Amino acid sequence: MLRTSCILLSLLLLAACSSTTPQETLGQYAAALDKDDPEQAWSLLSPEVREQTSYDELVRNWERYKEQMAPVVDSMRNASQSSARVRAQLDYSDYDTLQLRLTEDGWKITDGLFQFYAQDTPRQAVISFVRAMEERRFDVLMRFIPSEYARHMTPEDLKADFERRSDEVTEMIDALKANMYNPIQTRKDHAYMQYGDREITLVLEGAVWKVEDPD
Repeated sequence: MLRTSCILLSLLLLAACSSTTPQETLGQYAAALDKDDPEQAWSLLSPEVREQTSYDELVRNWERYKEQMAPVVDSMRNASQSSARVRAQLDYSDYDTLQLRLTEDGWKITDGLFQFYAQDTPRQAVISFVRAMEERRFDVLMRFIPSEYARHMTPEDLKADFERRSDEVTEMIDALKANMYNPIQTRKDHAYMQYGDREITLVLEGAVWKVEDPD
């Protein structure tokens, strides 16, 4: 509890010390788009985004889409005059996060409760799959196998396969866990995430995402 309170206090102090508000930052980004200034836009991106997208890639996309930016700039300017919602995300395990929003009555939880092994989105499916693999929850892993394959398998079959390929499976789990927040590309009912020289493929079956090919 003390650690969480300190984190939230730090967030508030950072916000108080910041020279800009969310609206001002959005306005600056809109101005950069309007002035055809990718360098200024780049300076407003978070370190996490910069790690995933190089400046050269930003410039290439900038040149490709700049003729379509006018309506986006107008929308951003309008939004910069609106109230901002301050949100926070706290990680309380390798797999679990808690979403909070700052309201007039203080910080309130908005999401993150009881999301064990969720499969509602490709990201949730990847995280839940890695968690179930690491915890050797073979009963849970059956939920991630597409139905056409699952009907021919049992949790005991999965356990035997894990034990037979223990080193290979452990290596795959470690690689997935280290990269489970990598960008995910979604195309209709399939989703793809690169991790190292491998790629996990997911498929939407009904309302849940399943793992069609882990590597």
